[in-house]
Amino acid sequence: MEPQAYSAPYNNGYTVSAPPQAHNKKIQNYVFNMNEVLGKGNFSKVYRAVNEVTSNFLLTLDDVVAIKVVELSSIKTPALVQLLYSEIDILKTLHHPNVLNCMEVFTSANNCYIITELCDGGDVETRIRAKGPIDEREARKLIL
Repeated sequence: MEPQAYSAPYNNGYTVSAPPQAHNKKIQNYVFNMNEVLGKGNFSKVYRAVNEVTSNFLLTLDDVVAIKVVELSSIKTPALVQLLYSEIDILKTLHHPNVLNCMEVFTSANNCYIITELCDGGDVETRIRAKGPIDEREARKLIL
């Protein structure tokens, strides 16, 4: 159950609403707020997280990551299990500046946690929808 926003009377009769309290979760060195979902799919949600071990007062790009939390109870068929393992294997194998870098994978009794670099710029599909087709020169930059 997600925390509810609460209201408190303000001195001139107006009501001020506060945001829900943070529901932080820690997986190994990584801490994330479960109320701040970056994206979600059929079986998972993605959160922004911070590596507590490497971070200090001034965060760097390496300190902020994305955590994809896959609910294992939602993966009900052998084919879906195989797709999850294939996704993880592919992410761990690929090393390219234009492909998401997989840093670590953890599994608990209920979830699989895929820790990747955080990409705030969106994906190719969103870019195409917003600005139209990509010309050959720009596509070459993305692929090569």
